Amino acid sequence: MSQGWQSDKAEADRFLPEAERVIRLKQPDLAFVRIAPDHQDQNEALDLIVDAQRWAWRHRRPDCRFRDLTIRYKRRLNETEWAKIQKGYGDYYLYSFTTDTSWTEERFSEWFIVDMNLLRTLRDELVELADIRYNPDGSSSFLAWSIELLRDRGCVVAEKMAQPSLFT
Repeated sequence: MSQGWQSDKAEADRFLPEAERVIRLKQPDLAFVRIAPDHQDQNEALDLIVDAQRWAWRHRRPDCRFRDLTIRYKRRLNETEWAKIQKGYGDYYLYSFTTDTSWTEERFSEWFIVDMNLLRTLRDELVELADIRYNPDGSSSFLAWSIELLRDRGCVVAEKMAQPSLFT
């Protein structure tokens, strides 16, 4: 496990109560929300177990100017998040943002939930429509979709978004 992964995970886990609050807005009759074991997080692109559902969750820092869904597509080593999703892992994806640069507020400023089964169904179309971004060192690439595109395809099942995608 890399130090960076552990640090990022600890930072996001501070927002777990807020993630649970948002998930319960979509599904108020849930019995429980718990953090997925590390092996599932790393091997199945899963972050949260919500009753029998499997959820991925990405929380973006205040300096993230993009309001889009970004998923690692290709990489030199290791399986990517996109490959794990295509294998059938995950039911929903919670994507959240905060704008509080002091990190004292532990609530999301914006969020959206994506149906991962529909992502899989629309796989070919979505890859064709994606903005493909590359790490500066060329070690990996990402698929990025605007919230508007995902909403138009029916992939967004719940949201609280204040600003449109900054897609450049």
